[in-house]
Amino acid sequence: MTRARPTLSLLAALLLPPLAGAAIPAVAHDFWIEPSTYRPQPLQRVALRHRVGEHFLGDPAPRDEALLLRFAAIAGDGEQQVPGIHGRDPAGIAQAPASGTLVVAYQSRGSIAELDRGRAARYAEEEGVAAQLPAGWQSRPLLRDLFSRSVKSLLVPRGGRSDGFDRVVGLPLELVPLADPSRLAAGGALPLRLLFEGRPAAGIQVAALSRLDPSQAVRARTDADGEATLLLPRGGEWLVKAVKVVPATSAGADFASLWASLTFVAGER
Repeated sequence: MTRARPTLSLLAALLLPPLAGAAIPAVAHDFWIEPSTYRPQPLQRVALRHRVGEHFLGDPAPRDEALLLRFAAIAGDGEQQVPGIHGRDPAGIAQAPASGTLVVAYQSRGSIAELDRGRAARYAEEEGVAAQLPAGWQSRPLLRDLFSRSVKSLLVPRGGRSDGFDRVVGLPLELVPLADPSRLAAGGALPLRLLFEGRPAAGIQVAALSRLDPSQAVRARTDADGEATLLLPRGGEWLVKAVKVVPATSAGADFASLWASLTFVAGER
């Protein structure tokens, strides 16, 4: 089945005017996709917003074509690029499939963030990356991080199947659920796998934040197979995230980091 592409008039109706003075912070806070609904009707068009912030509280991040490497909606009938207008929020729109999970994927180019000692220490503790940072990082007055984003969101049409929730879409750092999040009851266990360049990423902290109580993160660390299990205490909207540090590919950076996130609604089928 080929899904209809949104028209320019529909884009104009869904995309708001440019945000005055909107900017992404200089540090690599969390970044996620926030759809207008995680449970669309079959074939419904959904607005996709980019958010940047901490503890599941975020500011709008308008679409930035200079940073965007990939922004796609992937379903059983293939992949469609997500249309949108530079500088606008929402960042784009996608059409839900008739049935099956729609995976929305976003990949960014790298940006530099400067971290002083205090900010670097907070970064290392919160993201669980102290052992991955360059030797002697604690004593350096300033660190330059070349960070990039690998972001997914899962949308499940009402009344249909949810197959495709575990689809691997080829992001550089990718969180892949191994159980269907839409069928998790309160207190359900969510096993997942973290992939780095398509291979299991071991020893990486994975954290899940609930929209209802984002200050109480659920954390686990991936095993040799890149797998971890998160015990979610409730249903509703969740943000799962992970950070992997790798050697810098630019002379202007001390290290590079990849930030993965996954948003979905648990239960509520």
